[in-house]
Amino acid sequence: MAPKELHVVMEATGVYWEQCAKLLFGAGCTVSVVNPTSIKYFARARLKRGKTDCMDAAVIALYSAMMRPKPWSLPSTALQELKQLVRERTALQGALTQDQNRLHASERWQHESQIVVALLNTRIALLRAILQITPLKKDFRWLHSVSY
Repeated sequence: MAPKELHVVMEATGVYWEQCAKLLFGAGCTVSVVNPTSIKYFARARLKRGKTDCMDAAVIALYSAMMRPKPWSLPSTALQELKQLVRERTALQGALTQDQNRLHASERWQHESQIVVALLNTRIALLRAILQITPLKKDFRWLHSVSY
């Protein structure tokens, strides 16, 4: 079977699907990337239970045949870079919140370590400085609404 004749349907799980989708798309296959929640609810509606790779593949194949998901296309380089920036900014924001919470908790200890407090304050300042770098400073909330 020629790649042009293949329609590959996959779940968008984390970042793991992206390389596979790019490779298949580049080879000329039609690729559809589906939200895993859609597959999950489709399986429930079909009264499919259990969670094995074989069962998942059968459910995705049935979903593909019945729902005919729209073809995916390779996002532009600019959009791919924005996605990476959003992921990095989200990770940095999470680390900052986590360190601020740890600092808050350490200040309530009976015998707080001044070294730990100094380290946390330094990391918090560093994370804040990194988040002020122009590409990470922007508000990318709108990007989360873009579908692939």
